[in-house]
Amino acid sequence: MTGDAPGSTLRHAIFCERHSCTFTGLDVEQHGTTRRRGIELRGADYRLADSEFETTDTPIVLNGASDVTVENCSAAPTADAYSLRISSDSGAVQLSANDFPAGVRDDR
Repeated sequence: MTGDAPGSTLRHAIFCERHSCTFTGLDVEQHGTTRRRGIELRGADYRLADSEFETTDTPIVLNGASDVTVENCSAAPTADAYSLRISSDSGAVQLSANDFPAGVRDDR
């Protein structure tokens, strides 16, 4: 998934509020002018695996999500942002074998 639309209101390429979803083998490049993000998860019971994200803002956002597994993923923002952000109202998150060069912001 590639695009360069602006992200003036923090637009995500993928936005999911459903429960029990698996995302595998994603390749997301969002190089819009500002604040483009890759994926935001807001439900429960997710698996995100074997995926690559390159965005202008935070590539992966867990916003109130719980029971999330992120494994073998690469997430690189091109601007001053984190690779992964976990909001304060999120639950359990398991991270394994990821490449997050800009680090993880965990507000829990």
